[in-house]
Amino acid sequence: MNSKLVSVAVTPNGYADAVYQDWFVMPEERHMPFSAFLDILEKKVTSPGVFYVQKQCSNLTEEFPELMDDLEPEIPWMSETLGKKPDAVNFWLGESAAVTSLNYWYDIEYDLKYSYYQLLDSLTKALAPT
Repeated sequence: MNSKLVSVAVTPNGYADAVYQDWFVMPEERHMPFSAFLDILEKKVTSPGVFYVQKQCSNLTEEFPELMDDLEPEIPWMSETLGKKPDAVNFWLGESAAVTSLNYWYDIEYDLKYSYYQLLDSLTKALAPT
């Protein structure tokens, strides 16, 4: 994968796909060899900005299929609970300065809790004495 060209998000301050100073900001997208991206993350070379691999378009299966032999394309119990397979399987790799929008994670947390309670309700009904 070293020479493979990958899409890399770059921001001046780590904020992307997030609200920053009352603006919704998006990253600049660059294409570079994966090894060059790793050199930046590992501080072997310096480059201005915050660099990270991130997309919400199933970039794991689309841009990094080489990794799929080592990973599951879904979490089976979650697919069963939700009644469907994931719409996208995303991969994120970056440094700690990269910021992810809290609202996005809040929505996921809400969906997971709701599905968990639905699962518990179904199990309780299924195991209830008749």
